[in-house]
Amino acid sequence: TNKSKAMYKMSALTEEEMRTWLTKIREAMKANTDITAEITRNKKPSEHPSWSHEGYRIDVSYINDNILVSSFPPTRSDVYELKRFMDDKHKGSYKIVNVCEKHYDAAMFGENIVSYPTPSNGICRLADLWSFCEYTEKWLKEDETNVVLVHCQTGTVRSGLFVASYLIHSRVCWTSEQAIKLFKTKRENGTISAPCHKRYLKYIETSVLAGEHPEDISLLFSCITLSNSPAFNEDGSCKPYFVVFQNGEEVYEFESTESYKTEEPISFPMSLQISGDIKIQFYSVSDILGTQDMFTIHFHTFYINSSNVRFSREMIDGAHLNTFKQFTDSFSVSLEVK
Repeated sequence: TNKSKAMYKMSALTEEEMRTWLTKIREAMKANTDITAEITRNKKPSEHPSWSHEGYRIDVSYINDNILVSSFPPTRSDVYELKRFMDDKHKGSYKIVNVCEKHYDAAMFGENIVSYPTPSNGICRLADLWSFCEYTEKWLKEDETNVVLVHCQTGTVRSGLFVASYLIHSRVCWTSEQAIKLFKTKRENGTISAPCHKRYLKYIETSVLAGEHPEDISLLFSCITLSNSPAFNEDGSCKPYFVVFQNGEEVYEFESTESYKTEEPISFPMSLQISGDIKIQFYSVSDILGTQDMFTIHFHTFYINSSNVRFSREMIDGAHLNTFKQFTDSFSVSLEVK
């Protein structure tokens, strides 16, 4: 092999040749270090004006005069900087909303901080979004100078979900598309593209326009059908295993005893009473590749108004991008409920 040849050549070197060889390596390593240091010294700061906003080391964007978004303050000094900024600019008139699952020492903010822990690869409960909207509206109505700062890890995805929810709920925007566009315009790298996020924003839009408050409606979940088999295993098949979560708690699981490689529908009958926020997580099991995530579907029972609900590939988290072409373009999932 190339490695063994290299070892042989090294062992054949004289002591003087070895010293020369090592010197050249050290010089090359030093040159690389010097180049890296030079690049670091000459690297321009982010063009985002908020990274160096009036002397503050903080990544913050104003969505409007009363709604701010920032990234997570990773160190204690960053938390102090966030507090310094908020006290200098909005002393006595701000609230901070952390939508990360991560936490930091928030004692210095007193009662001015609240949390709505949201997973980075999913959705929070609809009740959390609704509560945030009501909390924010109430605070902002108390005084026109009041502000709310929302942050997640990067201030681009989960923060966008919460801010867009508020924009719809308060009728700053009348549609979810308008709210998403406003957030992306005001927040650099802001994005709301996950199917579950778009679905829940549509839920809020629907309820606000109808003047209704969503409730945890109970339904009987009787069957789930895949339009065809995704190609996840080494032979292009899949061996499905799925788990159903209700309001964050696991309530059902099923593992198939056979693998599927077919263009025909695959159905899994069941009898399960469900209510509220539902998550269905599908995996494929393989002796060689292990357990792989296939896709996830999130929905709320209040908005299910048909006995047969179909989710196209574009509406399914994990299948919508189809990066590795493991799903056909026509792939879909159908749920039968009563």
